[in-house]
Amino acid sequence: RPYGIAVGPDGNVYVGDNLNKAVYKIHPDGTQETIYSTATASLSPYSVAVDHDNNVYVGVTSNVLKIYPDGTQTTLATGMNTAIYSLVVDDFSGNLYAAGYNSHKAYIIHPDGTWTTLGNDYTFPQIHSIAIQPADNVAQNPAHTYTTPGTYSVSLIAANAAGSDTETKTGYVTV
Repeated sequence: RPYGIAVGPDGNVYVGDNLNKAVYKIHPDGTQETIYSTATASLSPYSVAVDHDNNVYVGVTSNVLKIYPDGTQTTLATGMNTAIYSLVVDDFSGNLYAAGYNSHKAYIIHPDGTWTTLGNDYTFPQIHSIAIQPADNVAQNPAHTYTTPGTYSVSLIAANAAGSDTETKTGYVTV
């Protein structure tokens, strides 16, 4: 049962399979390999994200795991006490943004593994996904090319049927 999917900059597709407790890497030629597997139900993957260095992040219950391109793994963040249903990487800051289903909160996970709640601890009735985007891009794992030199602001919007919350980084990107 796939819960999460992400595409790496190298063209590989990563699929988190919650039922089989594994993450699969599907190469552009169609071959597949397992890059994460567990027998522990609480470590079943709900979400995956990939950064510009092809590090894979896996959201499980209460934790976010990091899998390096060489296959080594580490626990990046712990203690959120929720199923991490969605992850997205901000390649500019190195932060991850996570949707916590059971906690009804959105999180910012810093590169050192510390985390904070987004939006002054706002509680969402249900939160299944999260995305970051320039104003003209609504993809879950967006990319944007700035064609004009300048300094740009970036906003993160977490939303569902009950409402939304926005965090804006003013002057965050300089081209």
